[in-house]
Amino acid sequence: MAQSSHHKHSAYLIRHGGLLGFGPDEVELVAQIARYHRRSLPKDSHPEFVVLSGADQRLVSQMAAILRVADGLDRSYGGHTRLEALERSGKGWQLTACVPNTLDRQGAQEKADLWEREFGPLSFVWLTEEDCLNEEEMALPLDGAQINSPTA
Repeated sequence: MAQSSHHKHSAYLIRHGGLLGFGPDEVELVAQIARYHRRSLPKDSHPEFVVLSGADQRLVSQMAAILRVADGLDRSYGGHTRLEALERSGKGWQLTACVPNTLDRQGAQEKADLWEREFGPLSFVWLTEEDCLNEEEMALPLDGAQINSPTA
């Protein structure tokens, strides 16, 4: 499988992987969301997309839009991006995030095309390193216990 077509191969694997707990319609939706996470946007000229109901086409487009931005935010595959807020801003949206490198920032901006079509404009606020919490300050206990902060 070529890297340039991994989105199509992902859809194929999902369709033919025998996913337990999903009905055929759900498997098709997941496959199409994976298919549209990169490259081409959903189009009426795509046979698998056009056979979906209008509601399912909208669902695929919206979920793929979210996945595309998330994928762009980790273009470097470093896993360093942290989302701080997603808020309505006028007729669009504002995403505030700690993104330590330019590649991930550019990735998110470039992959916001489907988001803008589905939800409206998406603007980004990139926090500086000083504004971002360090890993220790972010860590939350998994058992829900209170965090005791050190006293000065």
